[in-house]
Amino acid sequence: MPRRPETRVLTVVDAVQGEYSRTITSRPVTFTCGACGATETRDQLPGPVPRYCRLCWPTVQAQRNTERQRRYRARHRLT
Repeated sequence: MPRRPETRVLTVVDAVQGEYSRTITSRPVTFTCGACGATETRDQLPGPVPRYCRLCWPTVQAQRNTERQRRYRARHRLT
C-alpha cells in the first residue's frame, strides 16, 4: 500500500496580511547518497534535498563532529 504524503498546516502571522494558514505537503525525493553512492527515495517536506541516506547519516555526523572538535581544540590549545 503506497504511503500517503505527510501534510502539515502552519499558522503564519504577517504584519501586512495578518494571520493565515498554509498547508505544506511532502513529496517523494530521489537522491544519491554522497557517502555510499546508493540511491534513496524519501518523502520530504519542501527544502534542501538530503545529502546522505539514513544508514550513512550517523557515521557522517560522527565524522563531522570529530573534525569540528579537532579544529576547536587546535584553536584553543594552551601553550
